[in-house]
Amino acid sequence: VIVVFASQHAPSNNKSYSLGYQTASQVNENIYDLAPGISLVLMVARRDNAVISGPHSVKVSFRHGNDCQPRVWARLVGDALIVIPMKPMDSKKWVGDFWFPLGGSYRIQVAWTNCRGSSENFTLPEVLTIAGNATDTLSTIHKSNSTESKGLWLSSTRFNTGGETTHVQPYIWHNPQVQASDATLIKAFTSGGKSLVSKQGTLIPKEFTDLSNYELVCFVGSDSAADIRDAFLSLRRDLFPNQRPFKFHYYNVTSFEKPDYHWDEATKTRFRKCKTILVSVDELDEAPLTQAEYKRRVKTFLSHIAKAIPDSTFPIWMIMVNESPTTASTMCVAPRWSENHPCNDALYELWREESFPPRFKLLDTRDLVGPQFGENRNDRIAVIAMQVYALVGQQVATWRQAKQVGRVDGLLRNGVVEPNPKEEPYDWTRMIQ
Repeated sequence: VIVVFASQHAPSNNKSYSLGYQTASQVNENIYDLAPGISLVLMVARRDNAVISGPHSVKVSFRHGNDCQPRVWARLVGDALIVIPMKPMDSKKWVGDFWFPLGGSYRIQVAWTNCRGSSENFTLPEVLTIAGNATDTLSTIHKSNSTESKGLWLSSTRFNTGGETTHVQPYIWHNPQVQASDATLIKAFTSGGKSLVSKQGTLIPKEFTDLSNYELVCFVGSDSAADIRDAFLSLRRDLFPNQRPFKFHYYNVTSFEKPDYHWDEATKTRFRKCKTILVSVDELDEAPLTQAEYKRRVKTFLSHIAKAIPDSTFPIWMIMVNESPTTASTMCVAPRWSENHPCNDALYELWREESFPPRFKLLDTRDLVGPQFGENRNDRIAVIAMQVYALVGQQVATWRQAKQVGRVDGLLRNGVVEPNPKEEPYDWTRMIQ
């Protein structure tokens, strides 16, 4: 096969194929030069000359030696913002298949690291328009992109934002099976500013209202954990105003090796009263770490929490790193490249490799972070805060089904009050077997 590359940023002559796509009558191929030595092949499936939901494919190739191993990301921008999962085939080629999430107009944006280590990006000039609605394609999309959430980043122009300037927040997390015009938008606030979130973007169990004053929810980690808690508390007035804020604690942790470094004696003792623990450490003192060392330290840290708070009904959530992979720091150093943040790849592998007890849980946020190219961190924080409401609500429902409730005098379980354990600091230097 002879491929002739077109002039920079321009598609070559359009070619049509029949490649066995289940619902396509033809697949049109366009070839673009993104930069010197970098080309992209876009294959768009059509039926009766109209773009269908998918699958479509993108292939990015590098014409350089094997000594340079770039990383590649791709996404759809337009009526929704959705990641195109890219996989490395070898040191010079990345490929990805994708579906359009709902009817509208889209362009494809690609980002990559060059051999100097800096990042570049380019938006293809071609606008792809597809008819239809979210319910036609959503189940296929989520199956393809391996996400469990039913939410998507939808263009804020679809919503009634109540006079808010849409250019400040281009996308809002929402369930596209609910009309955006019917969405209820509420405001979240963190150190990074204000963000609009959709109530319909996250299903929150009503049992959250039953959280008792002694079932403390603890946000443990670095600035990322503090920001999630700030957003969480700012949403309380619109979601559950009767819940009192004193039961939602923050514990500053910037080291897996010395997690109580910032704590006084009272804080060390109070930590052991936590009933739901949510860990987010996006800023780590020990960085950079190899992925293997990162996994070892996370495992040891979580095991310490389980020792400090031994009741098996109290969940320990590890929240994936909320940092765009296109601008990832060197907190984790990866021997091989993927489209994900290297720390999140390490966490995913850790949960796959280890036989953790059921109380150890991983909050997978890759569907939130993946479509972002280093922007809109505050909007992601707000969505994670909404997801925390859902997790806690689900946990309260589980406790109540088991006839369990936290009280001032201890834990009421199956009609029997178990007294509170002795209040004393935990020794984080003890050996973990």
